Amino acid sequence: SPDGRLVEIAELRDHPFMVGSQFHPEFKSRPNRPHPLFLAFIHAAVDYHTRQQRAAEQAGSSPAVDTHAAHNGHAQEHVGALPKKLATEAA
Repeated sequence: SPDGRLVEIAELRDHPFMVGSQFHPEFKSRPNRPHPLFLAFIHAAVDYHTRQQRAAEQAGSSPAVDTHAAHNGHAQEHVGALPKKLATEAA
């Protein structure tokens, strides 16, 4: 907080992605300029997906996708909304 008395944000150092905040970074995000917190979340999600996919390929199976978007056919729409570099990594 501006007066230094309240914690505004916290993270778990050894967790792939955990952030808690008391401020509103979404108010600073724009479609072509996402807030760094949201961009970091997308990177973490893509990295996790990539690791899961590689592990499944090495095990000789396909990765299990357990998301609502995958079940209703909208998963590709979400990938298409990512920045080009991330969308390429996620596809």
